[in-house]
Amino acid sequence: MTRHDGYDTPAEIADALVRCVSRDEITTVADFAAGGGALLHAARLRWPSAEVVACDADRSCVRLLRATYPKSAVSCVDFLSERSRMASTVFRGRTGVPLILLNPPFTCRGARTEQVSFGTMQVNCSVALAFVLTAVSYMTEDGQLVAVLPQGSLRSSKDATGWGLLRSLFDVEIHQNLHCRAFSGAVVHTSVVSFKKRARATLKLAKRTTNNSGASAAPAVEIIRGKIQLHNARLVRSGVPLIHSTELRDGRVQITSRHVASSTRSTIRGPAVLLPRVGTPCKQKVAVLSSSVEIALSDCVIALRCATDHHAEDVAALLRGDRWTDVAALYGGTCARYVRVAVLQDWLTGNGIKTEEFGPISVPISSTAAIDERAASPLFSASAMAHRAGSTERPHAIRRYR
Repeated sequence: MTRHDGYDTPAEIADALVRCVSRDEITTVADFAAGGGALLHAARLRWPSAEVVACDADRSCVRLLRATYPKSAVSCVDFLSERSRMASTVFRGRTGVPLILLNPPFTCRGARTEQVSFGTMQVNCSVALAFVLTAVSYMTEDGQLVAVLPQGSLRSSKDATGWGLLRSLFDVEIHQNLHCRAFSGAVVHTSVVSFKKRARATLKLAKRTTNNSGASAAPAVEIIRGKIQLHNARLVRSGVPLIHSTELRDGRVQITSRHVASSTRSTIRGPAVLLPRVGTPCKQKVAVLSSSVEIALSDCVIALRCATDHHAEDVAALLRGDRWTDVAALYGGTCARYVRVAVLQDWLTGNGIKTEEFGPISVPISSTAAIDERAASPLFSASAMAHRAGSTERPHAIRRYR
């Protein structure tokens, strides 16, 4: 039987997980890495009559759980082993539970990964995310899973595929970032994260965002990562404005006198949403670039190029909205925080933004004179420049630059 590292859940963290549960009544609560039962105890305090379903790979923990919940379904199970699960009475014939609480093992010594089944796919990921991917299959349609997860999992390339699948099917919410010493004997950054099955895409489009048939059309974006290093930039008197993360303020792009020559390698034109690639996440730095405005991107800026100004506004609203905590959690790093293009793409896919990958798309580059005179103002945004009527520019899917 596989042994995983584990740390007991402090009572205050167990209470925090239970507070994240949105339902008032719970008939059954499960913990598939139950340990000493702290999460189940906190759940029983809120729902005294709830049935308990529990398992753990440690036999001593299972004996304690059986003594505490003698009439409940408790078993010694290696949860990541399908054979072990199917051999247990806890899982045989069980159709689903409305609430799952998890504090899964999350120490990955030697960068170890687990391979788990998720639908028809085989996914390689960290131990912690493997527990989540396996556990969600035991949720009822209206169920909820609340877990303590390492923050590194939220933005690691190792777990990017798993998170992309989860976000495409579930509403994922980060409720709280815990102190790095929240668990006795461990120094680790963790977050309380919940999962609910998604009934439909979470992106709410503006009513004016429609296709030719009048139906709402989900935006598609092309991800463009800036390439110009600010300290090596060759500035010119006449060219296109060079935009660094410091020029993203209050949801707008601030034009300065710093210009570079036009280049297909680093120049884009709106409509687009700009956000910092590097730095502390700040929703005020999610800025809309209006149509026909041409700029060059520093290597600290990412652009999400859209088909219309209205699409850009919708994408910006999604990033700045009630999912901002999730967006901010995508930024990692021990020194300067940064977001990976692949991680951002997975998040967009899970939130209703089309992410099909096409081949390189040629971006028309014009001379400086082609920049709209209205862009001469120090501040401009989608609200400051009307969308050109009759635009036939087709939506672009994501193109990733590394």
